Order: sequence, then C-alpha cells, then structure tokens
Amino acid sequence: DIVHEAARTFARKVVRHRRQWGAEFDELVIPILGDIATGTEIYETQKTEIESLLARQIKDGAQALTTIVTTLREHFDAVRVYAVVGNHGFQSASAARGSNTDLACYFWMEDALRREGYDDVEVTIGEHSHHLNFEIRGWRCHIRHGQDSQSQVDETARSQADWRGWRDKHKFDLAIRGHHHVPSLHWVLNRYPVVTLPSPKPGGEFADRIGDPDASAPADHVTERKLGYCFGVSEDRRITDSRMTDAG
Repeated sequence: DIVHEAARTFARKVVRHRRQWGAEFDELVIPILGDIATGTEIYETQKTEIESLLARQIKDGAQALTTIVTTLREHFDAVRVYAVVGNHGFQSASAARGSNTDLACYFWMEDALRREGYDDVEVTIGEHSHHLNFEIRGWRCHIRHGQDSQSQVDETARSQADWRGWRDKHKFDLAIRGHHHVPSLHWVLNRYPVVTLPSPKPGGEFADRIGDPDASAPADHVTERKLGYCFGVSEDRRITDSRMTDAG
C-alpha cells in the first residue's frame, strides 16, 4: 500500500512541479537507483521480518515503477529511463552483479511499458554494474547506487578521494546516487554536484537496529517523508530549479 501510494504521489507532484516552474521541458529523464526489492538474505533475520516474499516484492516494485513512468509520459514529450541495481537485490554476498532482483523489476517494467503501448519510452538498464553514464543537454551525468561510497561526499578526506576518483574516471558533470536514504546536495571540487536521493519507504527493523529507523522524516510526521528529488537541466546549468517531493 505504501509503495503504490508513494508512486502515485510522486508522479502527481512531478507534474505539479513542472507547471509551477513554467519553463519549457523537451524531455524527462528518470534515474532509478536500485533497491526496488528488499530481498530475503540481506541480513540474518530478514526473512522473518519481511512482509512480502520475493515474488510479491518484484511484482509490486515493477508495478510502482510502471505507474510512475506511464503517468509522467502523458505530461512530457519524451521520457528516458536509466536504471542501475542496488545491493538489496542480491541473495548472497558472492552473487554476480547480474543476479539481482532489481533487474527482474526493471525487465518487468519494460515489458509492461511495451504491452501498454509506450514504445517511445527509452529504457537503459545497467545489467552488470552499479552505475551508468549518459548525457542530458550536453552535460555528462553519472548515476550509481552508492553502496560503495561513504554517506559523506566532501566532508572527509576519504569521501573526497572516492568522489574525486570517480569524477576522474567517469568525467561526469553531474552525479546522482541512492542507498544512503538521506537527501542532500554536495559538490566535488566545489564544481560538480552530487545529488543524494531519499528513500521513499519508511525504515524497518534493520534500519532501527542501526540507529536510522526512518531517515526520510520524523516518525510522527509521515507526510514529511521524502519521496524523490526533481530538478531541471539546461544547456547552461547543470542544475536549475529543484524541488524535494514529500508524501504530503
């Protein structure tokens, strides 16, 4: 129930943000950063605490993603989707990168888009890596799940070294990551923005044990739970107007 309502709310608010910005948008780019299905073997007691078994997780996750894409395609002339896998989809620590339930969600979503007649939606899936590179308005964009990075981007020497290394390798102008749940905007070398996206779902028992029961909102303010981050990209600016979207 939570995921489907979050998907509908997020799509509806993106449409509202577009109208409020009053700018011309020739396309919409949707990065999907993994951990769509939570798996069953990420921590020792997970299989006794999950509400949905793996097949249901994949079904609900794929349906939620399809809802977001199809809703937004009705309001934008063109839609591109870029999807990378997260770490929760693995069923063992030694699993190959391609053995991830996020991929099942993405393939199911892509099949649903084709069946429903959305053949013009461009979908790119990173099957064997946790990152993808692509261009938006002439800027090179780098997306990654983020489990291989610290929560900080530029606050410590170690995190600075990580992100400067990725900037040197991927030559990105703009980066977007997930995994860490707490939304933020930081800068590599005081020049290249790194956007960290929120988690649209409340934290569970595992999150509570590690001291982060719900990173996206206070427990008594459910409507403040952050669902996603929206921003514009122009030929002249990596990030134009931006909005944090919540559940309220």
